[in-house]
Amino acid sequence: MLFIEDLTFGSGFESSHKEMLEKKLFANSLEKYSDYLDTCANVGFKIVEHKDMSSDWESFTNERLKLLQANRNKHEKIHGVEGYITIEEFYKTAAECFAENVIGGIRLICKKN
Repeated sequence: MLFIEDLTFGSGFESSHKEMLEKKLFANSLEKYSDYLDTCANVGFKIVEHKDMSSDWESFTNERLKLLQANRNKHEKIHGVEGYITIEEFYKTAAECFAENVIGGIRLICKKN
């Protein structure tokens, strides 16, 4: 069995987003959702199940950002002001990219034929 949960290109992705994704989210090797399915099938895996996780992960990233911001003082004590700002920027970028469909997500379960 093969279990994958990963980011994918979203329907709103444009080539102008590539550098931002690499620098801010460290997303250097995204694939289209359909390419994930094709690649697995082409190397001999049977797709058991797949699910678009974009909506779930959009909700998760929004909640994660709100929780971070609500506990800013606590996080600044642990990570310092600059550390907090770095984390907040990462969380904001992820939430914005999901909201704008720049990125999406996949859950994929396969088994070898």
